[in-house]
Amino acid sequence: MKTPKMLLEFAVLMFSLAIGSILRLFAWRATGDKSIRSPGSEREFAVVNGAESDSEPYPFIYVLEDGSARELHRREREYLETPFIGADGARPYVKWRYGQKNGWGNVRGFLRRTKLPNRILIGPAPVEDPSIDSD
Repeated sequence: MKTPKMLLEFAVLMFSLAIGSILRLFAWRATGDKSIRSPGSEREFAVVNGAESDSEPYPFIYVLEDGSARELHRREREYLETPFIGADGARPYVKWRYGQKNGWGNVRGFLRRTKLPNRILIGPAPVEDPSIDSD
């Protein structure tokens, strides 16, 4: 049987873990810590870092609505290499696995090349920027 002391210790442990996670999420630093370069810089990240951006083949592809895949246009690569704050709604949507559906219920989205099934062929990058809507 659990004693009140055990329950209290458990509650304190859970509270400590929660506070630690929240502080880490917001990149809290001690007052004397001089490692912060500029506001927000610790929380910004790009999907593709500098070392990955120069690799061939490029580490990401784009999965289309019909399940086919293609290489990325130059502008799409720049978009993945742009630093975003984690909660920014404009950040790129990157799928964790090939069959994962986006918020609109289709399989369209960026995907790490290594997660693409071998049976799916990768088409060439589009000549025109696909992010520009042509009405």
